Amino acid sequence: MREVDPVPKWKRWRGTRVQRRVDTTAAPNLDLQPALPLAPERPLDKEDLTIEQRFLDWCTANPNVLGMLRQMALARAAAGDTRISTKALIEDLRRSPMGRATAGDRAGERYQINNVFTSRIARVLADDPRLAGLIELRRLTAE
Repeated sequence: MREVDPVPKWKRWRGTRVQRRVDTTAAPNLDLQPALPLAPERPLDKEDLTIEQRFLDWCTANPNVLGMLRQMALARAAAGDTRISTKALIEDLRRSPMGRATAGDRAGERYQINNVFTSRIARVLADDPRLAGLIELRRLTAE
């Protein structure tokens, strides 16, 4: 016959864990922990910039797009439109043959206009006195 152990197995393991417990009140031994490597500094990413900064970078990279949008807005004003939607201007430019780059590395490619820039483009167009009152501006959430 097999003998029954008077101390259950879970109690025996519990006793060994208690014996191995580390004294947390003592000063930490820093030699036990190797020095952790520092994360390399990462370069600035597009997500680190504000919308205004990204818009200014985009304007520098695409200097003639704002001129094309202004021409389209003036054509609508001359046609008698009393309200001009900047979003509609951007969509029309995307679809038109004018919306393709003509020079540089991106010749023949479509201009990429981020929808987030619509409010900034509206402010640039509204500064033109010939378009004053035709483009409605709302308060920016960044203000």
